[in-house]
Amino acid sequence: MAVRGSTGRERHSGTVDLALSAAGWSISFIGCPDVVTDLEAILHGWGLTRNAGGPPDAAIVKTDRGYGWESAKRSKPVLWDTRPPETTMNVISDVHDVLFDWYLADHPDLLCLHAGAVDFGPGLVCFPSVRKAGKSTLGVALASRGFCSYCDDVLPVEPHRLVGIAMGIAPLLRKPLPASLGEDLSAFIAKHAGPSNENRTYVCLGAEHAAPFGRRKPIQALVLLDRREAARASLEPIAKAEMMREVVMQNFGARSSPTLVLDSFAKLIETRNCFRMIFADVMEAADLLGEQFA
Repeated sequence: MAVRGSTGRERHSGTVDLALSAAGWSISFIGCPDVVTDLEAILHGWGLTRNAGGPPDAAIVKTDRGYGWESAKRSKPVLWDTRPPETTMNVISDVHDVLFDWYLADHPDLLCLHAGAVDFGPGLVCFPSVRKAGKSTLGVALASRGFCSYCDDVLPVEPHRLVGIAMGIAPLLRKPLPASLGEDLSAFIAKHAGPSNENRTYVCLGAEHAAPFGRRKPIQALVLLDRREAARASLEPIAKAEMMREVVMQNFGARSSPTLVLDSFAKLIETRNCFRMIFADVMEAADLLGEQFA
């Protein structure tokens, strides 16, 4: 059975409207209740409510060929025009990514770093690193040690106060997980395992181990990750100019003002401690970071 909805499309009985109340958005999911369940598992602090009413910002429709996207208001995931997803996990990770785009569109003044960030108490330690540097696994390891994860991949930053903002999205790890993680961390990941496929798995940390969407904390330090085979974990000061290059390269926010980006990052680098962490064993690195910053 179908009825006409507020967006003009037919509303099917299998439709779930998911409100992300903390951001003021909603998404309709048509014929894909498993996507809704998995999305609810990876989002923390978003004020999720099913079927709250009101026109959605976007609709995701399951079809015979995979999944389709409909929206007159919001951007869609980059590849959905040329290569629509075919699995639930792909939909989840694509929606995960597009939520960052929506958030930055609503807050164009924010800086935004490709970075992990963990709250050590006095403030955030930020890991502005490229892919495969180990920042997601390190963030989960630190969560297992009792520190609060803010993000594993994207950190919005208020440019004037140099405050990081949690996005409340579960870390995403590559599979297979390395045997070098050890029994304790492997057990922690298994306990908090979320949606997964053969290549990736979410680690749903929840309120005990992760900051909810929108929580803010000042940045106290930046650490560039340098993973090397068989290296003992060590922290060493890094030249401000080198960290500045890395941070500017990893920024993709504050699109309206390049001057604001450079001025804010210059202030961040000059007023915060900057380190390079050389490591091989992620738990050894986590313990050293705890000793240094907690």
